[in-house]
Amino acid sequence: MYDRFEESYRKTDDECCELMSLVDWYKNFEYMHGELFAELKRRIRAEAEMEHEVEKYRASLVSKFEEEVKQRKKFADEQLSYLPTQLHHLVEEHPIKYQVYPITKKSALFSLSHESPELFADVRTTEGKAESPPGERK
Repeated sequence: MYDRFEESYRKTDDECCELMSLVDWYKNFEYMHGELFAELKRRIRAEAEMEHEVEKYRASLVSKFEEEVKQRKKFADEQLSYLPTQLHHLVEEHPIKYQVYPITKKSALFSLSHESPELFADVRTTEGKAESPPGERK
């Protein structure tokens, strides 16, 4: 009788340990989903900040390019007639035009965050600076 009780106790103890292990696993599972959500929000803010910086830089490049075109045209208008025709093509040459663009694709996690924008509606940017939702740490 004692052996049966001990065996039953051991099985019950093993099952309790397994249940506690499952409880811990599901707590971690739930916690990590919250962490994933926070990571997606962080990535959205980081991407918005980078895009804002890129747009500012693009505008700066366009402005500098246009200014250089004007300077070259002014020089050509004032000096081209005094130069040999063999050099005209050098003076009339346009400056190098640069482009800034991404060199990697967006991640699958980032794409997922854009498939459900309502989940991330509280992630906003103001003049390129990310804001954290109320109560969230930066």
